[in-house]
Amino acid sequence: MCRYRSDSGAKQKVSRKSSPLRQLTSAAVDVLFTDINLAGGVDGLTLAHRARELFPDLPVVYASGRIDTLDADLQVPGAVFVAKPYAPEMLGRILADAAKAATQRLHA
Repeated sequence: MCRYRSDSGAKQKVSRKSSPLRQLTSAAVDVLFTDINLAGGVDGLTLAHRARELFPDLPVVYASGRIDTLDADLQVPGAVFVAKPYAPEMLGRILADAAKAATQRLHA
């Protein structure tokens, strides 16, 4: 897992480990950003559904370079889909907005 700061100033955590579910339960995560197609036996759709079982309010942002749209029936509720290639600035805004909205819901 690594951290980076987007141009918007939001801190982001990115996991490139082989066990993303383990990462979700071992560190605080503000937003799940996952590709649809993951190596290692679990895909991004399954990962998001399992993550929501553990953390019902966790914002989810999906990405894929293989499809342009994602059927809403496959996504967890309230998720955002971003087709690749995407502009890093746009992705930074999407992730920051998702984290901010989740924080506001918790404090409402």
